[in-house]
Amino acid sequence: MLLFIAPLSQGCSTQSPSFLDWTAAHSKHHPLVGRIYDVKKHQFISTATLLHELPDHGITIVGEKHDHPDHHRIQATLLRLLQERAAGLAIVSEACTKAEDPILKEALSKEYFDVSSIPDKALRQHTARLSILYALYDTKTPLSCGDIARSQLMQLMKTPHDESILAEERRLLEAVPITSDAESSLATMIEESHCGALSKTMMHPFIRMHRLRDASLTTAIPGNNSLVFVGTIHARKDFGIPHYVQHRFPETPVTSIALLEVDDSRIHAADYIPETTAAETSVYDYILFTPILSIDDPCVRFSRMIHHLKMKYKKKKGREDDASRHE
Repeated sequence: MLLFIAPLSQGCSTQSPSFLDWTAAHSKHHPLVGRIYDVKKHQFISTATLLHELPDHGITIVGEKHDHPDHHRIQATLLRLLQERAAGLAIVSEACTKAEDPILKEALSKEYFDVSSIPDKALRQHTARLSILYALYDTKTPLSCGDIARSQLMQLMKTPHDESILAEERRLLEAVPITSDAESSLATMIEESHCGALSKTMMHPFIRMHRLRDASLTTAIPGNNSLVFVGTIHARKDFGIPHYVQHRFPETPVTSIALLEVDDSRIHAADYIPETTAAETSVYDYILFTPILSIDDPCVRFSRMIHHLKMKYKKKKGREDDASRHE
């Protein structure tokens, strides 16, 4: 039985399912693991209650940690349950770009699904997302890829005034601005995720790119009865996808669920709720707590990646300089 379904067998229980259900190895015994917290009501709820409260034909945005298998298992289970309840469910994913959308659609439309037919670059965190892929195939639920290709973002950075690049997304940003407080919160999260390595001059372009990705994912949503899988930062109601969805689909109820790893230094659910001065009463509607996938310092990994990219650029520049000297 999948971990997200476990509380259903316990009736209205709001207690954690057994730690044996989890793939992640760290902090399985944390008191919050497996529990669902209703942010607005300030109380824990059961899985049955969460499913009952989700609108049949609303838009539900589920924030994940991208490489966390348990997060994807939860998403896959939610997909199956909502599809059973209301046929016609559509899925939108940040894990693939709009340019890669035909590749995923073709693979999932075949009579026999072969995951090896999907190129690694066509779906990020490919292996961790197997549970979602099989749920999509089994239920014949349509998938829409919503992210922007990196090449487009790089082109936009080089020619920021070219209005032909991401025109629809840019119009959405103009129509739906974010508050200065929300932008400040977004800047802080971007800075933290880049381990303080971004210069002040790079912050505004990165904020712009982040918002464009939110707009792109929003425009990929076909309408009501949609389930959207994105990184947790994109699921925030103050500056993330819900902010734009409410403008694009004003009559459709929007729900934000955050899948968050526990922190051994924080044992109360309220400690995980980000502060906001925006008009929204909460950044998320619900939080589902999971064990920790890795205890490695992400900034050490980020530093190694930056070093690798610098060395790669240095070698490329050296080859270009050698070629120019021999011309």
